[in-house]
Amino acid sequence: MLLENKDNEIILISHSMGTIIAYDVLRVLGRDNHEKGFKLEHWITLGSPLGISAVQGNIVSIHNRLRTPSCVKGSWTNFSDPGDFVCLDTHLADDYEANSTKIGVKDILVCNDYPDNEHKSYGYLRTPEFSEHLASLL
Repeated sequence: MLLENKDNEIILISHSMGTIIAYDVLRVLGRDNHEKGFKLEHWITLGSPLGISAVQGNIVSIHNRLRTPSCVKGSWTNFSDPGDFVCLDTHLADDYEANSTKIGVKDILVCNDYPDNEHKSYGYLRTPEFSEHLASLL
């Protein structure tokens, strides 16, 4: 689906384990489809475990280093709640290098006030910070 829409401006929003899957897919797309011109304008991660050392170790074993996927051309914004049990490291910017076009991670802390579950995707989607950011991209 991403490659089919490579000529459109794409905003990819991923949550939790989906951020790990998206990261791997984007790294491969950036590497294998560079000559086809695939680019992702904006990537938004919510409640991401990409800061967990075991996850990072797996990424390094596959991709050799931690960096923004090369196909991300506009921005990578990471939203996390310090109370989210999956976001053990709420700051990804100090772990992931910028890509060759100087796109790095921008971390934004939010209050995911979904009752009794700070990891819930719905809680992230209704934070003012997420809404304002998405509106600025549209």
